Formats: sequence, structure tokens, C-alpha cells
Amino acid sequence: MIFKIFNTPANIVTLRFKNKTLEHEFLQGYISKYLSQLRFAHLAAILFLAVVIPSELLLIKMKQWLIILKVALVVPSLILGFIITYIFTGFYKKHYQYLNIYYILITGISLILSGANVPDNFAFSLYCGLIICLLFNYIFIRLSFVKSSITGLIILIVFFLFAFHNIQSERLLTHLSIYMISTNIVGMFSAYTIEFEGRKSFLMLNQINRDTEEIKNANKNLEAQVKERTRELLKAKDKAEESDRLKSAFLANMSHEIRTPMNGILGFSDLLKTPKLSGEQQTQYIDIIQKSGTRMLNIINDLIDISKVESGLVVTSISNTNINDQLEYIFTFFKPEVERKNMQLFVNTSLDKKDSIIKTDREKLYAIIINLVKNAIKYSNSGTIIFGYEKKDNYLEFYVKDTGIGIPEKYHESIFNRFVQTNSSLSSGYEGAGLGLAITKAYVEILEGKIWVESEEEKGSIFYFTIPYNHDTEKKTIIETPIEQICEREQIKNLKILIVEDDMASELLVEAAVKEFSKEILVAKNGIEAVKKCQNNLDIDLILMDMRMPEMDGYEATKQIRKFNKNVIIIAQTAFALSNDREKTINVGCNDYIMKPINQVQLKNLITTLINNKNANRIPIKII
Repeated sequence: MIFKIFNTPANIVTLRFKNKTLEHEFLQGYISKYLSQLRFAHLAAILFLAVVIPSELLLIKMKQWLIILKVALVVPSLILGFIITYIFTGFYKKHYQYLNIYYILITGISLILSGANVPDNFAFSLYCGLIICLLFNYIFIRLSFVKSSITGLIILIVFFLFAFHNIQSERLLTHLSIYMISTNIVGMFSAYTIEFEGRKSFLMLNQINRDTEEIKNANKNLEAQVKERTRELLKAKDKAEESDRLKSAFLANMSHEIRTPMNGILGFSDLLKTPKLSGEQQTQYIDIIQKSGTRMLNIINDLIDISKVESGLVVTSISNTNINDQLEYIFTFFKPEVERKNMQLFVNTSLDKKDSIIKTDREKLYAIIINLVKNAIKYSNSGTIIFGYEKKDNYLEFYVKDTGIGIPEKYHESIFNRFVQTNSSLSSGYEGAGLGLAITKAYVEILEGKIWVESEEEKGSIFYFTIPYNHDTEKKTIIETPIEQICEREQIKNLKILIVEDDMASELLVEAAVKEFSKEILVAKNGIEAVKKCQNNLDIDLILMDMRMPEMDGYEATKQIRKFNKNVIIIAQTAFALSNDREKTINVGCNDYIMKPINQVQLKNLITTLINNKNANRIPIKII
């Protein structure tokens, strides 16, 4: 029959655990705990017999063979058992239950035999010793309940066999019978209770040990987590401090980079007011103002691009791209600048035209290559610059090689980090915010590639980057017409043009740019005025629409105009720099868009293209 001791299944009679491993652990622990008590029981039995045997020798009725039995068997067995507990402790722990049954039986039976062969008055003393033996069996020897009960019953049966035959006094027999039976009953209940509590204590101790171990492990894990978290916090603290230091240095550099071109713009604008300037001086001052403005625009573009990267606003626009045409255009664009520095520029394309059409983000690929070539030009004063690509497995490996100042090996990784420049001694004398490579790295990773550099100081650098080779197997003709390229087209004149612009300076600039195309120029300050003027002038040929204005913006105004005029050409003007600006303007009804600050050459070519082909859907190229 099964019941539970401290939630552990056990036999209700034997108290044994159903789990054999747990039972073995209990028995081993039980004997280890009470080993000293068992030694005391052995010693007490030996001392008791040491007192009894000499007394028995004085009795005439005591048979000699019985004394010899005690001296030769019982006493040596007890002495040997006592010695075993010390010398052969392991053996004793393993077999102590059966050894102790033997010791109890021979001691108890020897006392019964002695009591059966002596006078009644002395037999009572021996039987009292037997009662002590039974109590030791149940309470002190620590046998299991079942084994101790069986041992006690055997002794009790042997006692009654000899007692009824040898004890003449009925009064003594009655007393001894009552004592022996009650002792056995009390012993059995005591043994059961002692073992039950012992097993319960064992299970509780096991649970406490498990809980303690779990707490220790939890503490260890917690300590490890605290240490790891502390390390992470210290690392984060160091990183934050380094970031703060780099950003402070970056802001200081930004202040210099912004103030320097602003100084050129404001300073030379003021000098233009000087009376009696020669034409050559005026041209020189204007040229400096334009270069300073271009430098300022590049800095602003870098800041906008890195902000988009940091905030996760960069969007890819995958389309068919002819990489050979792209590289040829970049070569043509930078060749004059390189030659002005008495250097040579080369481009290598390894694929033929049909295999060079891939699916990628055309604008980002332009931005990556142009930025690397611009850096090569900036940091080189002689020699050659070579850029191109090679097909390797399922990807393209691009490279830009120069013979410039080179980069120390310790900076080969950090130069791609935000707000990090190689070193003040290397970068001094070269304009720029130091964000170009961070932007380039971000774009390469967006295109699922990687970028790295091989460089040696004073010997030049080679920048590599990869992108997947997603070849378009369909035969398609990709026409890319950079906005800077001026095509010979039919001269456009006599256009009725509406300029929608709330900023006076921007309006005057656009008006000056389109004057050669126009026969009449209308101006609106916001979207509401633009819609009204279009309704009153259905013959307008071209609208230059600013997209951000008070009262009604350019997006809403374009939607309203398209409701009653589907044919007028609308060019969006936007100062925003997000990659989906063109899509937004096309979706509301614009034919194309141009980004501020407006380049007059770009604007004129765009007008020429759209007027000659109203269905053109060209994507302009943005150079960073």
C-alpha cells in the first residue's frame, strides 16, 4: 500500500521509498548519522555481558557450555562488531542491518538461555537485560522498522518457549510476559515513528539542500549577470564618453566647415559692393562665392544623408541599372578635375553591355562610387586614379585605387565610423566633414554588400566594396540621361510659365533661369493663388511648383490643377532630401522634380526634355 512521506511515495508498512536511488541515499545517510550511537550500543552490550558472565560463574546451576558459548561466541562477536565500525567502516555501513540483527539475536538468545538455567531471583535480572536488549533493538540500534520488528518477535518467541518451560513462579512469569510484550509493542511503535521521522527529516533536508543549491546557483547566475551587466554598462559608459568626445570634435569641425564657406560667401558678397571693381575681380569673387556655396551644399547634403541613415529613413529603389554606363559617366564627369591636378584617371569595366545590366539601387550605387572617387581625388596630388569592377561568383567587386597619402593600418576600420577621422595631421588642409565614408558604408550595407580598404601610408589606397550580381536576363534597353548632359534639341521659346513660390529670392532665381523660354511669366505666392491662375489661364504651358507653401502646399495644388488640366507640364521644386520625394511628386500629378538649390543648367535641360517629350519619366541623378 502506497502513501506519501513529505510528498514522496513510500510503502506504508515498510516505509521504503519507491525511488530506489532515494532509498539507497537514505540508508547510507542514516547509518552515517547514527554510527556513534551504534558503537555505544555495541559497547554497552559488551559491558553488560562483562558484568553478567562473572556473576554466572558463581552460580552452581549455570551450565558450563552456556558460559563457554557466551565467552567464545557472543562476546567476541560484539567486540568484533565494535572493531568493524572503526576499521571496516565502509563494509559496516553497507551491511549494518544484517550484522546488527545477528548481534541482537545472539545477545538476546544468550540472555534467554541464561535465564532458563538460573534461579528465579537471578533470572529476573537477566530478563531485565533482555528487555534492555529489545529496547536497544528498536530504539538505539537503528534497524529498519520491519527488520527490528522481526528480530524482536524472534526473541519474544524464543523467550516464551523457554519461559513457560523453566520459570516456576507464575507471578514472575506473568510479570515478565507483560514486560516483554509491552516492551515489544512500545519498541515497534517507537521504531516506526523514529524511522518515519528520520525519513521525513531526510526528505526535508534533501529539499533544503536542493533549495540551497538552487539559491547558490541563482546567486552565482545573478552575480555573473551583475558582472556582465556591469561590464556592459562600463563598456556603454566608455562608448558614450567616446561618442560624446567624437561628437564634440565633430561639432567643432562642423563649425569650422560651415563657417569657412560662409565666410567666403558673405565676405566676397560684401566685396562685390566695392565701387570700381574690374571685371576680372568681379569674376574672381563670384567664382569664390559659387565654390563656397557648393562646398556648403555638400556639407548640408552629408548631414542630411547621415541623419537619414541614423534614423533609418533610407529607402531603396531597385531598378534595372547599366553599371558600365554609370562608370563611363562618372569617368567623364571627373576627368577634367583630375587633369587639372596633372593626374590621370582610368576606368575598367569587365562585363559587356548586355551583362552589365543589373537590378540595384542606381542612385545609391552612384553615390558610393562618386564619393570614393571624390576622396581619391581629394587626397591625391600626383599619379593615377583607377576605378572599376570585377565579377566574382554571384557578386560584383568594385574598387577605387589611388596613389595618394594613404591611411595608417590602425585606422583601416575606424575611418568608416560616424564622427571619426583618421588623424588631424592627415586630414588637415583637406575640406570636408568626414562623413562621406560613414554614408558610403551605410549605403553598401543597405545594398547587401561589404566595404573595406587596403592602404599604406604615403603609397596610396584601394577601397573595395561588393554588391550582389542580380543580372536582368530580359533584353531591355536602359536609357540614362544625366541631367548635366546638354542634348541638342529643338530650341524652346514663347512659353507661358507660372512660377509658384513663396520665397522671393527663389522666385527671382527661377524667373531669371526660365526667362529665355518665356513669352509671359505669372507668379503665385501659394497653392490657392496657383489654382486660381491656372483656372483663369488654361493656356499655361509650364508650372514650376514649390511643394512647401503656406495656406495650400504644392501637393494639394497639383491635385486640384490636374482635375481640370491634364496636359500642362508641372515641375516640382523641393528642398526635401528623402529618396522617395520624386515618387511623391509623381503620384500627385507632377511630371518631374528638381531639388533645391536649383542648378540653372539642370533646370534648363529638364524643361527642354519635358517640353519635347511630355511623356518622359527620367530619374535625376543626385551626386553626394
